[in-house]
Amino acid sequence: MNNSRIPGMLVRQGDLLVAANAPRGYWGELAEAEFDHLLGLLGENSNFDRTILDFFANHPRRDLYTYVTDVPGRSAWGNLLDDVRGDLAVDLGAGLGAIAESLSLRFANVFAVEGCRKRCDFLAHRRRLKGLSNLEIIHGDIVDLPIDSASVDLAVCNGGLEWVAVGRPGRVRPIQMAFLAEVARILKPEGLLYIGIENRFARQYLRGVPDHPGSRYTSFLPRWLATIAVRCQHVMPGFAVPNLGTSYRNYTYPARAIRRMLEASGLPYVSTVCVEPSYDIPRYAFNIRTGRPTLEPFFETFLNRPFRPFRDRALCNNYWIYASRQPLPLEPAAQPVLFGYFDTLSLHGSIIQRKQLAGALLREPLIRGTSILRRQALPQADDVASAFSAFLSGQTEPHPDVNLELVRDAMRTYLGGRLASKTIASLESAVAANHSGGRYHGDFWLGNLVFDDAAGRSVLIDQEPQIFGSPELDVADLAIDFYINRRSRPGSEHLPHQVAAILGIDLRNPGLLLAAVVRQCLRYTPAHRSHDLVYSYLGLLDELGRETVPSLLRPLIYD
Repeated sequence: MNNSRIPGMLVRQGDLLVAANAPRGYWGELAEAEFDHLLGLLGENSNFDRTILDFFANHPRRDLYTYVTDVPGRSAWGNLLDDVRGDLAVDLGAGLGAIAESLSLRFANVFAVEGCRKRCDFLAHRRRLKGLSNLEIIHGDIVDLPIDSASVDLAVCNGGLEWVAVGRPGRVRPIQMAFLAEVARILKPEGLLYIGIENRFARQYLRGVPDHPGSRYTSFLPRWLATIAVRCQHVMPGFAVPNLGTSYRNYTYPARAIRRMLEASGLPYVSTVCVEPSYDIPRYAFNIRTGRPTLEPFFETFLNRPFRPFRDRALCNNYWIYASRQPLPLEPAAQPVLFGYFDTLSLHGSIIQRKQLAGALLREPLIRGTSILRRQALPQADDVASAFSAFLSGQTEPHPDVNLELVRDAMRTYLGGRLASKTIASLESAVAANHSGGRYHGDFWLGNLVFDDAAGRSVLIDQEPQIFGSPELDVADLAIDFYINRRSRPGSEHLPHQVAAILGIDLRNPGLLLAAVVRQCLRYTPAHRSHDLVYSYLGLLDELGRETVPSLLRPLIYD
């Protein structure tokens, strides 16, 4: 980064810029001793993502693997802001750095501001190992920012507003207001603030999901009573913060209250998006102002349930909030959005529009029908096989040829410690010979089969690019998913073998089975996109690597 862009009032200490008011102490998702161990591993190893994958393999908080490495998921709020780019973005409360990494791909310069020194050290490892040369890490106080006024194009506060008063003396709301005023100060006149936060009256809290201090139902209580409840419940929060259980200071708000706070801070143009189930890695989102005629078909088509205004608006679990001094160029999520694994989907009349993370835009007709998983009738093998064959024959855009160098590097990076080098070499040859491009589905399982009411047959939907693929791997995926997720019903226990027999594919081929499991492992690493399902498939891979048949997959071999 150009030194002329480094703000004043900072001192360079190694890889960090340190402010005079930098907080002391540790807080984080892991106990401090565990975090120290992770920092040591990052200092010894050369691959950031592989180190994180291995660290959480036997850890009770496996979800943190996705939290740390799923850059597309953690930055999904940015999908609603396609045109927001610029010179400088600031990540306030940058934590473990997934959002700061995503910003570094869109902005010339990025400041990651974090109050915990050890988390700053983690960010420094991330920057070094991933080559994020335009990222500067600032150890400082986000309520008193060492950043020039009117210098920032985009300020990001993801899961931070509810934490700014924790550990500080004084009343909570004035501290939060001071933070918002500070953010307004550093924004350019046309700059934008994004906030990710829970709804104070979220229905998840009504169901007893713990609030930030680890207590239950406290967000609904008057603030003074919530403090008494926190002290009485004697809970263990999932976030290591000193004195978190002594008082209730993690204030969240309903949408209207946050709007008033932002207006009072000098950011009068506010757009609020309801997002589920998490503002971190969402499933769907819609603007709180969007009308019922637009939302009803979206809910019925993508979520298979009716839209309920009070439940889905007033009691939504989370918000994405966008605020500025000037009118926003577009209303984020005015058209509801479903976030797929590798794309986003929206409904336009009778057409589904799919936008892949890579940027490609596809349109396909809406199919009215019921998922095979939800139908009472048993799935029929000939119907499933016909749907797969029809998809392949009607595929207009085959997947591009596989980048064999990328596949080789991914296998050696993420699986090198689990498979022998000769096994990996054999897999490389199999991918090159049999699974390196052409027409395949990429996500073939019963959940993507819809019984088309009009046609009276099943139709395969929701294709997905993979790191490598073929029809044979698709059918193996169907079988693996069928058995490990126990999707059989009485009378359908042999469905995968029946489908494979119709299509002329031998599921007893151990090489095909191994390649299918490897593809799923790589699918859920950053080679494709992170997901904690990777650990389920790595467990299968470990057994296959020992040349034993996993118990869950024995029906594939011995059927």
